[in-house]
Amino acid sequence: QGTSVGVDLTSSSATIANQSKVVSSTTGLRLARQNGVASKATVNNSEIFGGNVGASLSAQSELILQANSKVTGTNVDSDGIRSFGGKISATDSTIVGGRNGIVLFADQNLSADIPGTFTRVRVTATDPVSKYSSSALVTVVVHHHLLRRR
Repeated sequence: QGTSVGVDLTSSSATIANQSKVVSSTTGLRLARQNGVASKATVNNSEIFGGNVGASLSAQSELILQANSKVTGTNVDSDGIRSFGGKISATDSTIVGGRNGIVLFADQNLSADIPGTFTRVRVTATDPVSKYSSSALVTVVVHHHLLRRR
């Protein structure tokens, strides 16, 4: 356990697997984009823990959770995942935060793709056994205070 980011990827990719545990008092996993090149992480049967946020994704980065993986924000006011325009896919996995499971923000650098200060995203959850699915529309708002703190 450290006070810095547990796993910090910039313009790269990684697979975290085989019951691995990533633990940090701040951010468990950070996927960052540099010079237009995004990062991608696949987490398979492993756990990510971060005090403030379990995982943070920049625009166009991708997080894939598979096979009993868990991403957890451990502090009372933490978020499981914060995505600033990144893509999240979770199958047979858990995302937990003290305050929020998943927080989606519009990336201010993608303003050409996002009219105004918000956009709507469809979030669908599907049961792997019954194949029953349920969808919801989520409004993603640019929160300028949080974007400045990055």
